[in-house]
Amino acid sequence: MSSLKRCKEDIEDFGMFSKRSKLLRPTLRVIFFFFSLLLMFAIYSLLFLILYTKFKELLNWRVLSLIQPLFALSLTYLFCRFIDKRSLLDLGLKFYKGFLRDVVVGTGLGITLTTLIFLILYATGCLMIKGFIHQGNSPEKLFFSISFTLLQFVLLGLAEELIFRGYILQNLIEDWGVAVAVAASSILFGLVHAGNPNVTILSIISITLAGVLLAYGYLTTNFLWLPVALHVSWNFFEGPVFGFPVSGVSGFKLIQTKITGPNLFTGGAFGPEGGLISIFAIFVGIVSLNFFKKIGGWRKD
Repeated sequence: MSSLKRCKEDIEDFGMFSKRSKLLRPTLRVIFFFFSLLLMFAIYSLLFLILYTKFKELLNWRVLSLIQPLFALSLTYLFCRFIDKRSLLDLGLKFYKGFLRDVVVGTGLGITLTTLIFLILYATGCLMIKGFIHQGNSPEKLFFSISFTLLQFVLLGLAEELIFRGYILQNLIEDWGVAVAVAASSILFGLVHAGNPNVTILSIISITLAGVLLAYGYLTTNFLWLPVALHVSWNFFEGPVFGFPVSGVSGFKLIQTKITGPNLFTGGAFGPEGGLISIFAIFVGIVSLNFFKKIGGWRKD
């Protein structure tokens, strides 16, 4: 193809639809998708409020909480299928030779970073251990609570990664390149947490930077398994295992803790993601991923 013909097609592609693929332009897909996502969250919140208010004795709020990530997964599937004309698995969830390696690295990194946060806060006197949940609870009840909470975090982590490091990041890369796409998708990731309890400007910045870490995990492997595993293990160990609020939301905890240090450092009621301690851990995570990338020889499988 001559350069003149290519230039002509590039000019023609600068509309709402690409002349080559006949699809809506990637940036417009993202805008349409993101506002559809916000509308879906609003509808979910309204349904949750109505159902839980009217049928409080019949419905368990923990079961209802599973609906939100399932709605998000369904919306992402519909956009992939009918707007992008591709499979949901094409966003980075196909199985490949390095699949287990990426899951192990992502899980291990999430556990390591949250453990680092816990140990630093404990060593500096900013955290006190008040007790353990197993005291006074049957093994059956404890097993159910752990299993259900893990399921919640798996669905949430999978949904958020498909949305932000899957659909949004990958579509924006097509139009704007890696740097702009990572920045934009990470900022959106931080902003959707702006409605969480006890949110602060610092917590939004911290979650935005966490988006950069997760995006780097995707770019390192070209698949979503590593960031999904990192996301799930971070949330699960941060909340249920170590007893911190997860992005402002408190739930089931194996360890009962009390934060006594300055909020700027610890994150206060929002949890570590609202403090400088989380930003430090994210920096360690990026350095660690860069190290694994150099020694692991990741290929675009």
